[in-house]
Amino acid sequence: MPKRSKYNTTLVKKAKEEIAYEEEQKRLHKKYIGVDENKEIIEKSNYMKAIVSSIIVWLIIIILAFLVFCGACSLVFEDPRNALITIFKTAINYIAGRGQ
Repeated sequence: MPKRSKYNTTLVKKAKEEIAYEEEQKRLHKKYIGVDENKEIIEKSNYMKAIVSSIIVWLIIIILAFLVFCGACSLVFEDPRNALITIFKTAINYIAGRGQ
């Protein structure tokens, strides 16, 4: 005759899971102060938020690198410098209200 355990293993497993869940909820309620104790808190990962923010940072870096390159070219070469000065003068006149 097989030896039977004193407790049902599935009940013990469910009880341990419930205790772990309650401890996790206590930890989350300490982390997020102001949430009602009767409400359940579910934490979700923010992978998409991190990916989108890193893409935005890389785009800003690329744009700034392009602007630095344009500025360096305008310092070295005369034609881009004159064109850039003309663009700046036109922009200042437009902003000041003397533009077209």
